[in-house]
Amino acid sequence: MGGRHAFTWTTQVQFVPSLETDLAVTSCGSGLVCRTLLGVRMIHRLIFLDMDGVLNSGRWMQSDGYPMRSPLYTVGHVDPAAIAALSRIIELTDASIVVSSSAWNAEQVWSVLKARGRVDLSLRIIGETATSWTGHDHHMRRGLNIQKWINGNPEISKRFVIIDDSSDMGHLRPWWVQTTWNEGLTETEADECVRRLTRKQ
Repeated sequence: MGGRHAFTWTTQVQFVPSLETDLAVTSCGSGLVCRTLLGVRMIHRLIFLDMDGVLNSGRWMQSDGYPMRSPLYTVGHVDPAAIAALSRIIELTDASIVVSSSAWNAEQVWSVLKARGRVDLSLRIIGETATSWTGHDHHMRRGLNIQKWINGNPEISKRFVIIDDSSDMGHLRPWWVQTTWNEGLTETEADECVRRLTRKQ
């Protein structure tokens, strides 16, 4: 087969590259199990990850390192410094990723991380939330979509963080680590994510 992976769904929310089988996610009695080429690991912690205002930012797009006219959803559109901060969170917490962007889906995030040479991060992606909400509660739209994912995956504990520059989290605001569009994910927010994901419950 060609270089582009095919993608299938094990449930309405779980994201699994097929054929080459870089990642497979299954459910068991004690939680979700992630099977990768590197072995099998339990999913104990989650990052609900936005993209715009997190892995890219106004600062990055105005910097000398930003490729001019870099199309959306391509490798140049993500900030290496933000990716490094995300990598540190995962290294210290062993968290998995659920993409919770209104503009990017899991396949697009998986592709750009892999193109950046961060296969280790791309393999952490286990799913995505819905990208829209048909109700009128715009102030909590993102939070409702994340809650819908959680409801569909009851094996997951509440040990998670939401990294996002938007404030529409509703009842999930206590789990929200706020970034800004101007700066994106910095080491300051990374420190806060590590603190929340590793503190004793």
